[in-house]
Amino acid sequence: MAKKLVLFDIDGTILYLDSGISRRIFKKVLGRMFQYTTDFNVDFDYSGLTDLYILFKIAELNNIPFHFFQKDINSIWEALLAEFITVSKEDSIHLIDGAKQVIQRFSYSDNVALGLVTGNFRSCAYLKLSIVGLDKFFPFGAFGDESVDRADLPLIALQRARSITNIEFSPNDTIVVGDSALDIQSAKKNGLKSVAVATGQTKSETLAKENPDLLVPNLLDVNMLEEFVLQ
Repeated sequence: MAKKLVLFDIDGTILYLDSGISRRIFKKVLGRMFQYTTDFNVDFDYSGLTDLYILFKIAELNNIPFHFFQKDINSIWEALLAEFITVSKEDSIHLIDGAKQVIQRFSYSDNVALGLVTGNFRSCAYLKLSIVGLDKFFPFGAFGDESVDRADLPLIALQRARSITNIEFSPNDTIVVGDSALDIQSAKKNGLKSVAVATGQTKSETLAKENPDLLVPNLLDVNMLEEFVLQ
């Protein structure tokens, strides 16, 4: 059996933060760093977006040249991380039901390699996972500070998987697991399989319209998910 590569999204798939935290952090950090004296719009659907695209969208909505953010991008990530560290605690980050069990099951399998494809910037991704004790299961991935377009991320993750495991994973042996339409679309654009999980902000009916290879209401049926991945 060819080894399978399973690439997990984080927010809405593995865990979720209390409502509104991310928006408040982006608003606070950008307002402080760039000294905006008037209120600005950060209210839109973040589902599936990379953090770099979220910055782009905030700039667009508020008539701010995106290059203002780009030239200070490392400082922005550092400031955002500092705020996420402050608010990301065990009582504000919650595991999605079944996520830990599925990840542990796959990690124990000799036939599965685990990675990430997430909209979170890298340091924030591992911060969140560390709080719920799952960071150690994901030695590589592709992250939301690496591209505005989420569809770019799966190939980055595949390249890192190849480098670390010395395995050339085929598209048919690579599965993206996520809770948003963009997760499914990014998998399809790269010829990969997709598992859509209706545990985030996107309704099951909306996910179904994207024709994922598998649509599940949650991650509780570990045996069924393992069977699908290993088929």
